[in-house]
Amino acid sequence: MMRTPILLTGLACVLLATAFAAATEIYVNNQTGDDANPGTPAEPLRTIQAAVDVAEPGDVIHLLPDGATYREMISLIDKTGLTIEGHHCTVSGADPLPSDPAQWEQVGDALHRIRLPRTIEDRHILVVDRRAVTMGRTKYTIGRIGQIEKDEGWEAARQALLAQYPNPTDLQSGQFAWEPIDAESGWLYVKGPLDHLEWSTRTQGVYTFMHTHDITIRDLNVRHVLNDGFNLHGDTQDLALYNVSANECFDNGISPHGACSFTAEDGSFLRNGMAVGNGHLTATRMTRCTIGYSTGQEIMFIGGRHVLEDCTIHAGGPEAIRFIYSKPNPNLPYLMREIQMSGKDADMPPLYVMRSCIVDSADGGTHAFVAVKGANVQIENCTFTNITFDFDPAANVQVITSTADGEPLQSPNAAADPNTEALPDRPPTCADVAYGPHPRNILNLWLAESDEPTPLVIRIHGGGFLAGKPNPPLMLEKYLAAGISIAAITYRFSTDAPYPAQMLDGARAVQFLRANAAKWNLDPTRVAATGGSAGGGISLWLGFHDDLADPASDDAIARQSTRLTCMAVNNAQTSYDPLFIRDNIPGPGWLAKPVWLLFGQAEPVADPSAQLLALFADASPINHLSPDDPPVRLTYLRDDASVGLDELHSIHHPRFGMILKARMDEMGIDCECVFPEPAKETDADVQFLIRHLKADATSP
Repeated sequence: MMRTPILLTGLACVLLATAFAAATEIYVNNQTGDDANPGTPAEPLRTIQAAVDVAEPGDVIHLLPDGATYREMISLIDKTGLTIEGHHCTVSGADPLPSDPAQWEQVGDALHRIRLPRTIEDRHILVVDRRAVTMGRTKYTIGRIGQIEKDEGWEAARQALLAQYPNPTDLQSGQFAWEPIDAESGWLYVKGPLDHLEWSTRTQGVYTFMHTHDITIRDLNVRHVLNDGFNLHGDTQDLALYNVSANECFDNGISPHGACSFTAEDGSFLRNGMAVGNGHLTATRMTRCTIGYSTGQEIMFIGGRHVLEDCTIHAGGPEAIRFIYSKPNPNLPYLMREIQMSGKDADMPPLYVMRSCIVDSADGGTHAFVAVKGANVQIENCTFTNITFDFDPAANVQVITSTADGEPLQSPNAAADPNTEALPDRPPTCADVAYGPHPRNILNLWLAESDEPTPLVIRIHGGGFLAGKPNPPLMLEKYLAAGISIAAITYRFSTDAPYPAQMLDGARAVQFLRANAAKWNLDPTRVAATGGSAGGGISLWLGFHDDLADPASDDAIARQSTRLTCMAVNNAQTSYDPLFIRDNIPGPGWLAKPVWLLFGQAEPVADPSAQLLALFADASPINHLSPDDPPVRLTYLRDDASVGLDELHSIHHPRFGMILKARMDEMGIDCECVFPEPAKETDADVQFLIRHLKADATSP
């Protein structure tokens, strides 16, 4: 093709002459162009890909006419130094459907169907008047249909597809259903008018691979693709995005993989399955971007170095932000090849920075900000509204001058234990009281002022049986004002001793406090327990287990009862049997390391011995439930999702509580199970315990 040099003057010419000699302006116009043309303003190319294929370092590609829609995918493979001036054009993954009813088969009142090819993983987007309809489906909720077909056959895959949609006769106007016909095609059913309909067929908007460096893209929109709007693979480095958008994509708006890097300024990533999904050793900076209304997370980082600055995030799914850390898996050769191409250090520690960002709810509900073990997070001058915080104790979270719902946001480095956030600063009445022989057998006591013996709530911290401190509950002042005293205990971790050490320590603390009830003006007949995660599990175990009192013991403490009046727990596991968890709780929670460490196992055991199986059963609170057990309130941060779960969601899944509630309902025992709910103690928990502690009590 004819190349028209760009004229440079002065220093710019000196700097760029070597790298980008004879740089060219290439013009594309999908209304007047032809891919046989030279790409000049008078004779433009027709497709973007034709321009990319002939472009050389330093070239600038112009998309015309201004605001046009291009129905194609841009593949940048082994490209360097290009600029794509989008001129507000849109790259669409969808093609128009016929509006002529004669090309459809009418099968009901305003219900038509048309035969179409199957798409990647049978992800489907119907575009109605330029807005995507997905019927609530996302990459993380539909499962991998291709894998089902491979493992179980076509009919199993067909049934899985049918189950994702309502019956065609039940569709509302603007909705659709998909019915597979064979391995190649299926029926698209559409209810309502046939005008202005489009059907997504392409997987990406912009795709990069191999050694693709120093690419600039301006003023370009991506819409309605079946995977990612911007999908970065291989050794893609220094992709610069200015005033771009990626909206209504089935998976991510933008998703760098391996060790890719990009910057985005003044971008928009809205109504995707996930707005921004980053992997492993990627490096990104997003400035003045608007992110929101996603079905799942808005932002997920799983490694690398990332900066969000002056961004606005409107959370639409259950989680606004998820910061995790996972080292690249050496058993994934494609991933390791991409990392090796970049030359980056696979052991590079992660760093996630949020600076001057606004994070709020898109729907008025609450949404989670999650940071797990290994994540290094810096939050500076940010504002959060209707956001809950679920930070693992092993996550390093630093907060500077930020607020949550108008109140100062603290640096909760132990926030996986939900009651360690913004702790009350009232010193204990009695501090570091030893209730047993081990150095961790320590409790702190806050005594309510009362002329009569007071009820007692024992707060048991969480932390996976691996961490935690005897901190007071968040609602300490409410308990004391109600005339209820508080004891906060710690216990032996699984690194100190395996099960049943943790539960027996909890029992010993109960007995110790009862033995000293007169000394501290406590009512031994009214004792409750509360706690999060592991602390909630210990509370439930104590509440359901047969009384461990030994009336014949020479030890006055051991003669005391271990029974409780009631319990209120957060994110609690009702079973610690990994096989029970595998069979009843969605996700990989049964593989969680703290579950196996509880039984002295460093890794999951493929064929547990009879002795280990017996320990699994005995450690599980639900196995000790009987009709004479006390009432319980359970709250869980997350919803009842069943697919696409990570370990943290799974091991704190509300189905633990749902199963327990079903059994307690059968026995006629008061049980409340509420989700999704902030992962911390609330006033409703306090009122539940007060109600039962203040009721007429009988001696335990």
